[in-house]
Amino acid sequence: MKEIDLVSPLVRTYLSKGFKAYAEIQLSSRWIDIFMVNECTNETIAVELKLTKWKKAHKQAKVYQIVADYVYVGMPEEYIHRAIDNKELFEETGIGLLSINGLASTALSAKKSEIIMDEVKRELINKLNPEMEVILDEQGNLTKTFYPCGRIQ
Repeated sequence: MKEIDLVSPLVRTYLSKGFKAYAEIQLSSRWIDIFMVNECTNETIAVELKLTKWKKAHKQAKVYQIVADYVYVGMPEEYIHRAIDNKELFEETGIGLLSINGLASTALSAKKSEIIMDEVKRELINKLNPEMEVILDEQGNLTKTFYPCGRIQ
């Protein structure tokens, strides 16, 4: 399994909730794996995907709280228990956990970011373009190749 294998199930789940998904969005020197926007509510979600390294994912995800209303670490269902065993850390920072297997399910809800910077969020949203959008085919598969999770090859 590769990180990119987590993208389709994640995006399928949130498309049905009215979100558009964008891959590998640059935030200063960092890259948000998946950034989702609900154009009706202007709600945003950032997701850091990792196969097993939840500590690294958590550290990266903390930064995303300046541009996303809700921030999650997404991991395969078979490894999510490692992060859940340390849920106090996630609860303390407000970062949620998504368990991914076919679809994404919430293992731990994220809290709304208290450090969001509205101007930076607006700038990021304004930079989004169709090239960055994650598009799924009729079967729910990715229509582009991303590297490692979002940068187009």
